[in-house]
Amino acid sequence: MPRNILLLSLATLASAQYNAFQWKFGNNFIGVQFTECQSLPIVVQAPPTNASSIGVPPYYLTAFELGGVPTTTNLGSDLSNLTWKNTHKRGSTLMLTMVDSNATTAFTSNTGGVSPTLYTVTAGSDASCLTTPASTSQLAVVHSNVTGTLTTCEPWGLTIVGGTKPYTVVLAALNSPITTNVTMAAPDDVFTYPNRADPGGQIMGEPPPAQRPHSTADAARAPPASVADATGAWGVSTTVVHTAGSADTNCTGLVSTSQTQQQIQQEAAARTQAAAA
Repeated sequence: MPRNILLLSLATLASAQYNAFQWKFGNNFIGVQFTECQSLPIVVQAPPTNASSIGVPPYYLTAFELGGVPTTTNLGSDLSNLTWKNTHKRGSTLMLTMVDSNATTAFTSNTGGVSPTLYTVTAGSDASCLTTPASTSQLAVVHSNVTGTLTTCEPWGLTIVGGTKPYTVVLAALNSPITTNVTMAAPDDVFTYPNRADPGGQIMGEPPPAQRPHSTADAARAPPASVADATGAWGVSTTVVHTAGSADTNCTGLVSTSQTQQQIQQEAAARTQAAAA
């Protein structure tokens, strides 16, 4: 399986994720900007709830680019020498997350959580490392039915076009201990998620590769949406959506669904016909 992917192709809807470690930038880096091709040290440490847990090396960092294509970097296994290089161009906005080697199993994955903030990329003196993703015409692209504010329990519709089915949708929220990966049925191209993200946050949607770690299908944090197709290629993400509304994110009775655009159109037509009867 290619290591440039962070998604696992699952037979089930989603798999469990375990917050096995924590991570941060080294050298007391507290900024919110990177330059092109800047290298930053990564520190892995045990979470407060389990002083002996640091995950299972090697570690992988995925940079979700809002409105762009994610990248995944193998950071290696040497805890004293973990380094990540930013390969995204100036003007990009990134959400970062880390996992360990167990992220390659379908039923459990150890995660270090999602960054608490978004990072922006500025011009650098060296641009030789910048990635050149395939033309977006060849990639899966996620389109969101909401571009401004998403209220608690409001259906978040993500329509995916391009790429190769089946798709895997990835939802990630700032400062969340986990991400949510959902593999859709082979013919489906619309994923609907009842927003269980905490109000006052930001979520992003994107098409990631169909091979990577997951959490429960309805994680209780506001996630971004990403997408990957059956070939394992990352797709183009959505931009962030702001969350608002009630703090009660249980959304009792509401479930995530995976459908085709044709099914949704037929259901809408049936509702219209019933209302007119």
